[in-house]
This record gives sequence, structure tokens and C-alpha cells, in this order.
Amino acid sequence: MPYLHITTHLDDHKDEALFAEIGGRGFPTLKFMNADGQVIGEPSGRDVASFETSLESLMVVTNLENRIAKGEKGLENELFLAKMRLGLFDFEEAKAEFASLKKLTKEQKSEIKGLLVNLEVMSIMDSIDSDEAAVAAGAKFKAMLDDGVIPTGDSMGAYWSIIMTYAESKSDADLFEKCLHALKEKYGAEEGAKPFFEQKAEVLKKMREEVKVDS
Repeated sequence: MPYLHITTHLDDHKDEALFAEIGGRGFPTLKFMNADGQVIGEPSGRDVASFETSLESLMVVTNLENRIAKGEKGLENELFLAKMRLGLFDFEEAKAEFASLKKLTKEQKSEIKGLLVNLEVMSIMDSIDSDEAAVAAGAKFKAMLDDGVIPTGDSMGAYWSIIMTYAESKSDADLFEKCLHALKEKYGAEEGAKPFFEQKAEVLKKMREEVKVDS
């Protein structure tokens, strides 16, 4: 059953803190919850395709857990991957569990490593509590970028945005432009995105002008 939560900021409103309690980061936050109100999955993106893929993974998890409960063996790797797709682990939990698994296929390893990158990015994002922390996070993401490591889904938007913050702090116009291009490719067609990109384009223009003055 679909459930829409609205934060009202009214003191006596039921479940007012629910958004924060389930790990909401921004609008829109999509979560799968069971009848007891427990989070049992989260789409990797905010589009219909991501939602449908996550719903399929949720059904896979249920099926695998039922088979394991009946005594079927050798399903641990599939179950872990299905849960990873649903965002049911934090970064440290997933990393430890991944290290303990045996007989993963090449394809499973590749997908899990990609999902671990997404979790690592969001783990770093969750630690940001100041402008200085955002720049420090941007430096970490820049190092990942230099190694060719780029996340997917919602993590990708956060990744490029924070590298952009880092680039601006270092007056690195080329890096800023690279981030802007990546974000525009992913979000440029979204309704309401135009003002953001116009504002960032102005920032880039000023950065370019400052470089000319300095030279």
C-alpha cells in the first residue's frame, strides 16, 4: 500500500519524525516498508525503472529467505546481492559481509563492488556536517574519480555535487566544468533543474574570468 509522509513541523503530529527515523536524505525519498513500519528496501534511484527493479529484488529476497528456511543450501551469495540491491546494509556491514563470502561469480563480484562504491559515497555524505567537511569529502571523491571510480544511481549525483564544491574551493574551473557536465547529463532534463544549472554556469563563468585576471 502506498504511504506518503509529509513533515509538518507540528509538535503533536503523529509520526512527525518518521522521515528522519527511516534515513530520509531529501525529497523525494523512496522506501519499501512492511506492515510493522520496518524499512525492507530502498530503490537505488528516484525513477520508475529503479523502483521496479528494487521491487523485483524485494520479491527475490522473500523467495530466497523462504527457500533457505526450508533447508536449501548455497543461496547465501544470491541473498546478499539481492539485499545489497535493496540498500539493506550500511557500508561497513556490506564490506565485512562481502569479505566473508565464498564462490562468488565474476559477475556477482563486479556488481557487489559497484554497489559498495555507492554505499561508500553515501556513508561519506552522511558524515558531512559543515562546509569544511564537504570540501574534505570532495577531496575523497576526487581521489576516487582519479582512480576511475564513479558511483551510480542517486549516489552519483551526490558524488559530482560534492566534487564540484571541492573544485570551487580550489578554484579548479576545469574540474568544476566536468562536474557540471556530468550533473547536466543526468539531471538536466528534470523539471525545475534549469535554475540550478544556470546558477552553476554563472559560477563557472566567474571562475574562468578570475583565472584570466590571475594570468
